[in-house]
Amino acid sequence: MRTNSSEKKFVYLFFHLNLFFSSLPQKKRKEVINKCYWPLLNLIDKSDFNIGLEISGWTLKEIKKIDNKWIIYFKRLLKEKKTYLIGSSYTQAILPLIPYEVNNYNIEYGKKIYKKLLNQNPKIAYVNEQCFSKSVVDLYKNHNYKSLIMDWDCIKSNPNLNQKLKFYPQKLKGNKKTINVIWNSSSNFQNFQKIIHSKMSENEYFENFNQSNLFKEGVVSIYGSDAEIFDFRLKRFENESNLSNKNYSEWSKIYSVLSQFKKRYSFINLNQLHKIDFKSKFSNQIIDITTLKNIIPTKKQKKYNPLRWYVGGQNNYLINTLCWKIFLNSRKSEKILKKLCYFWSSDFRTHIEKSRWKDFLQYLKKYTNNINEKNSIKNILLSNKINITKPKKEDYIVKNDKEYIHYSDKKVFFTLDKERGLTLKSLGLIVNGKHHSFIKKYNQGNFVSDKLNVDYYNGHNILENTNFKYSDLDKKGNINIIKKNSLIMFRNKFYIKKIISITKYWFFDIKEKILYLHNNIKINSRNEEFLSIRSNFFNINHKIFNIKYLKIYTNNGGSEKEFFSLNKSENFFHDEPLSSKFTAQNCFGNTDGEIIFSDNKKKIIFKVFHELGISAPMLCFQKDRNNSYFLRFLSSFKENNDVKIKSNNKAFESLISIRLI
Repeated sequence: MRTNSSEKKFVYLFFHLNLFFSSLPQKKRKEVINKCYWPLLNLIDKSDFNIGLEISGWTLKEIKKIDNKWIIYFKRLLKEKKTYLIGSSYTQAILPLIPYEVNNYNIEYGKKIYKKLLNQNPKIAYVNEQCFSKSVVDLYKNHNYKSLIMDWDCIKSNPNLNQKLKFYPQKLKGNKKTINVIWNSSSNFQNFQKIIHSKMSENEYFENFNQSNLFKEGVVSIYGSDAEIFDFRLKRFENESNLSNKNYSEWSKIYSVLSQFKKRYSFINLNQLHKIDFKSKFSNQIIDITTLKNIIPTKKQKKYNPLRWYVGGQNNYLINTLCWKIFLNSRKSEKILKKLCYFWSSDFRTHIEKSRWKDFLQYLKKYTNNINEKNSIKNILLSNKINITKPKKEDYIVKNDKEYIHYSDKKVFFTLDKERGLTLKSLGLIVNGKHHSFIKKYNQGNFVSDKLNVDYYNGHNILENTNFKYSDLDKKGNINIIKKNSLIMFRNKFYIKKIISITKYWFFDIKEKILYLHNNIKINSRNEEFLSIRSNFFNINHKIFNIKYLKIYTNNGGSEKEFFSLNKSENFFHDEPLSSKFTAQNCFGNTDGEIIFSDNKKKIIFKVFHELGISAPMLCFQKDRNNSYFLRFLSSFKENNDVKIKSNNKAFESLISIRLI
């Protein structure tokens, strides 16, 4: 039965419980249960604030192992309906960056644990790390979840969204399905943390809350984040506060603050939200919160973007590559999938405590060493499939002159620039005798915009830190041409003494008409640290692809590709730094390896071979005058973020293929 809201103002809160969080040493887990989790249950038992608990399956099992009495108490409170369970998954993992089979198992196994330990079948799920893609909707809907909790503040700048939507439950567009969404607020939960940590006065807090949440009816989140930051500190960060008063519990302060809310608002159990019949036209709209600019929305400010888990952290390039090696070279048994859920946990990828990082990396490397690798450069490019037919020499032409290497056959042509690091000057198809460049170099002056008034190359590498920028565009290098069976190989070596060396291979499969680029980067200096390392730059020819119909297809953790239209897109540059500390803004998940550009008539298919070396795909897009536009694909091995480390990783490798249709 639905209830009329009568312009009622509802608030809610829940606590996120995670005994696996990155900087927590294993020996302190019992302390967290005593100082944070027990007071939380006591608060719930003595109050009527309708507090929810979100907890991963892994954390639930760990609590049972350490202190089963807590589980018994929690079950009693659930049975008495004093609290409610919000689900997530077995491990906290970034679903848009992980293959579908692992994500599907992660959610499924999490539900089994909830049922076994708590006799619960939650209908509301918290999006892990509030990192979202359209595929996340389909993943949870397939496991009978009815609603998701997602941060509003990371998508509020979307020009397609009315700001009044944040006060009401909505329906999120997924890839194929829709699901109810309840808005969390990272601004609200960060301010709640400030008042409890005595960094904000009570008057200032409530004045700010009331100004930020001007609504006549609807529902607003007071708090939806970590439980482990109250009455417990690890001093992870320089600005992390001390406990203001060791004789005064922060959980008592939470009770006091929530009691103030109770004077003006009604606390709601989110499982009852669907019974409220809100009057507003802004309620229960079907909305898409993703755009090409913000393709994987992530909690809080822009600096919290998926790159931190993809190519940031201690050495996320290495551990993500090892995870892909296991996934792509193993049977997808339950044992393997469960292990990959653990290996792909987000907390290994941020402020991981030193001893945990050392143990984890050692274990992951040892586990990977037992995997029989099916896919290597030799297997992929020199397989029997490719070597079946040796092409006749007259089927193609290779012209090697002073500045360029030209290749052409009856269907495909490309030109490599020998003077500029063996970059790709053009790649295209021959149709009715005419050459159509799908990918091309843009010379300075091609665009009207000042921002675009530079040379744009294809297929180069850039390593950058605060003081220096290195690129293999700067020197000619040592170029070799090798012909073997149906492959033509072009190799260039670039070397700066005692700093970096780059080996670049272009492979062209004459039979399959596929161009491959293999990059191998080695940092030779022990002291040289780079903030960003980028590769695989390719410019899409705006004269070939009709922007009215141009779409980009990519997989972000689901069973099928998502697609995004460029025609009405804002200008954006994923690789544009937010500051010297945060060197980029967003990326694709690319969880099946393929990224496709298509306007229904022409198509470019890029494929990244993750098992050889992961790199985070990005886009840059800007509309220019005269109906032209700039569109560039690139990928990154490393981006800087707030994880302060000196990386030991000095080698980066990638393989990407390009096929034109």
